[in-house]
Amino acid sequence: MKQKKDLLKTLFIILIFLLTPFQIEAAVLYFLPQSTTIYEGDSFVVQVRIDTENEEINAIGGEINFPQDLLKILDLSKGGSVLKLWRKTPSVENGKISFIGGTPKAFKGQGEILKIVFLAEKLGRAKINFEKDSKVLLADGRGTEAKVLFLEGNYEIVEKSKELPVISSKTHPDQTK
Repeated sequence: MKQKKDLLKTLFIILIFLLTPFQIEAAVLYFLPQSTTIYEGDSFVVQVRIDTENEEINAIGGEINFPQDLLKILDLSKGGSVLKLWRKTPSVENGKISFIGGTPKAFKGQGEILKIVFLAEKLGRAKINFEKDSKVLLADGRGTEAKVLFLEGNYEIVEKSKELPVISSKTHPDQTK
């Protein structure tokens, strides 16, 4: 009888634990889309985004790793970014994209940091991620670092089927422009 009561207490505690909602009190840096399949030789756009999780922030600095053997960067764009001031304009070196930017007004919510146009050069699984020392600073006047959750992007590069229709345009014969 005592074992049954102990078992019921344990199950009750576990049930309460599982049903209690948890809230992440951290900014989230992520990629959109987070995963997709791309044909070898095609280009695709990845947005680098932030969700401040109800915090006000005013600066972000980071490095993004990508596999140079699978992906080539065709373009980096900061147009449409929530960051308006750039201490270090997004640049690429040795398989890393680095940037430091801020905003004169506090930003709260979800928004784009930058866009990356990749070329899928080779078959394989391409993973892009943030360096763990990437930072988000709170707009508290002290430069306090926000807790940050980093989500990686996973992209599978596959062979293009010979049976796919070829789409072309007489007015835009170069499909990369």
